[in-house]
Amino acid sequence: EFADGPAREIVTQAGRELLLMEASDWQFLISTKSAKDYAEIRFEDHYQRFQRLYDIALRAHRGEGPTVEELEYLQDCQIKDAPFADLDPKLWAMDPLTGKVK
Repeated sequence: EFADGPAREIVTQAGRELLLMEASDWQFLISTKSAKDYAEIRFEDHYQRFQRLYDIALRAHRGEGPTVEELEYLQDCQIKDAPFADLDPKLWAMDPLTGKVK
Protein backbone atom coordinates (compact mmCIF):
# COMPACT_ATOMS: atom_id res chain seq x y z
CA GLU A 1 0.00 0.00 0.00
CA PHE A 2 3.01 2.32 0.32
CA ALA A 3 4.20 1.68 -3.25
CA ASP A 4 2.14 4.39 -4.93
CA GLY A 5 1.63 6.86 -2.10
CA PRO A 6 3.67 9.67 -0.58
CA ALA A 7 6.17 7.18 0.86
CA ARG A 8 7.10 5.57 -2.48
CA GLU A 9 10.62 7.01 -2.74
CA ILE A 10 11.30 6.16 0.89
CA VAL A 11 10.11 2.55 0.65
CA THR A 12 12.06 2.13 -2.58
CA GLN A 13 15.27 3.03 -0.73
CA ALA A 14 14.24 0.81 2.20
CA GLY A 15 13.86 -2.00 -0.34
CA ARG A 16 17.39 -1.34 -1.59
CA GLU A 17 18.69 -1.57 1.97
CA LEU A 18 16.82 -4.84 2.47
CA LEU A 19 18.26 -6.31 -0.73
CA LEU A 20 21.75 -5.18 0.24
CA MET A 21 21.35 -6.97 3.57
CA GLU A 22 20.08 -10.14 1.92
CA ALA A 23 22.07 -10.27 -1.29
CA SER A 24 25.59 -9.95 -0.03
CA ASP A 25 27.93 -12.49 1.52
CA TRP A 26 27.90 -10.74 4.90
CA GLN A 27 27.12 -13.95 6.83
CA PHE A 28 29.83 -15.86 4.97
CA LEU A 29 32.39 -13.13 5.65
CA ILE A 30 31.43 -13.10 9.32
CA SER A 31 31.44 -16.88 9.83
CA THR A 32 34.73 -17.43 8.01
CA LYS A 33 36.27 -14.36 9.68
CA SER A 34 37.69 -13.28 6.32
CA ALA A 35 36.27 -9.77 6.74
CA LYS A 36 34.26 -10.14 9.93
CA ASP A 37 34.47 -6.58 11.26
CA TYR A 38 33.73 -4.99 7.89
CA ALA A 39 30.81 -7.31 7.20
CA GLU A 40 29.27 -6.75 10.63
CA ILE A 41 29.51 -2.98 10.22
CA ARG A 42 28.01 -2.99 6.73
CA PHE A 43 25.19 -5.37 7.63
CA GLU A 44 24.31 -3.34 10.73
CA ASP A 45 24.44 -0.11 8.70
CA HIS A 46 21.96 -1.46 6.13
CA TYR A 47 19.74 -2.78 8.92
CA GLN A 48 19.71 0.56 10.76
CA ARG A 49 18.99 2.44 7.55
CA PHE A 50 16.13 0.06 6.72
CA GLN A 51 14.62 0.54 10.18
CA ARG A 52 14.84 4.33 10.05
CA LEU A 53 13.50 4.51 6.50
CA TYR A 54 10.61 2.27 7.53
CA ASP A 55 9.73 4.65 10.37
CA ILE A 56 9.92 7.65 8.03
CA ALA A 57 7.79 5.86 5.42
CA LEU A 58 5.17 4.92 7.97
CA ARG A 59 4.77 8.52 9.10
CA ALA A 60 4.82 9.82 5.51
CA HIS A 61 2.13 7.32 4.57
CA ARG A 62 -0.02 8.67 7.42
CA GLY A 63 0.56 12.22 6.17
CA GLU A 64 3.03 13.18 8.91
CA GLY A 65 6.12 14.23 6.99
CA PRO A 66 8.82 13.62 6.04
CA THR A 67 10.73 16.44 7.70
CA VAL A 68 13.62 18.28 6.04
CA GLU A 69 16.05 16.26 8.17
CA GLU A 70 14.39 13.00 7.11
CA LEU A 71 14.56 13.98 3.44
CA GLU A 72 18.26 14.74 3.90
CA TYR A 73 18.69 11.31 5.49
CA LEU A 74 16.92 9.70 2.53
CA GLN A 75 19.17 11.55 0.09
CA ASP A 76 22.25 10.50 2.05
CA CYS A 77 21.13 6.85 1.86
CA GLN A 78 20.51 7.20 -1.87
CA ILE A 79 23.98 8.65 -2.40
CA LYS A 80 25.68 5.93 -0.34
CA ASP A 81 23.81 3.03 -1.96
CA ALA A 82 21.68 3.39 -5.06
CA PRO A 83 21.72 0.05 -6.85
CA PHE A 84 18.63 -1.35 -8.52
CA ALA A 85 17.63 1.94 -10.17
CA ASP A 86 14.36 0.49 -11.47
CA LEU A 87 13.35 -1.16 -8.20
CA ASP A 88 9.58 -1.30 -7.85
CA PRO A 89 8.33 -1.63 -4.27
CA LYS A 90 5.19 -3.35 -5.59
CA LEU A 91 7.33 -6.47 -6.07
CA TRP A 92 7.04 -7.13 -2.33
CA ALA A 93 3.26 -7.24 -2.68
CA MET A 94 3.33 -9.70 -5.58
CA ASP A 95 1.94 -13.19 -5.14
CA PRO A 96 4.81 -15.49 -6.18
CA LEU A 97 2.42 -18.08 -7.58
CA THR A 98 0.27 -15.84 -9.75
CA GLY A 99 2.61 -12.90 -10.38
CA LYS A 100 -0.22 -10.53 -9.47
CA VAL A 101 -0.05 -7.77 -6.91
CA LYS A 102 -1.95 -8.76 -3.79
